[in-house]
Amino acid sequence: MAVTADKVTVAATATAIAPVDPTRRRIVIKNTNATTIYVGGSGVDTTDGYPLAQNEVLVIDQQHREDTAAQQGWYGIVASGTQNINVILVDN
Repeated sequence: MAVTADKVTVAATATAIAPVDPTRRRIVIKNTNATTIYVGGSGVDTTDGYPLAQNEVLVIDQQHREDTAAQQGWYGIVASGTQNINVILVDN
């Protein structure tokens, strides 16, 4: 199992947090700053995205390789400016 930790700068346009990876098992996203970020697919926006307020954590369990459901990449967006978030990716 490989674990990767990173900081990602999310902008006011959909910003890739974690690309599609068929070996990925889990994504952990933490918003450590005061600005709310919104998480979703490539079309995420500040209306329909999943909101993460300061110090909230989102854990996304991805499908396993054997599943037939397609995986997707995960994106984030902020209303204005930029915002750093912490991301942990857990792969097989």
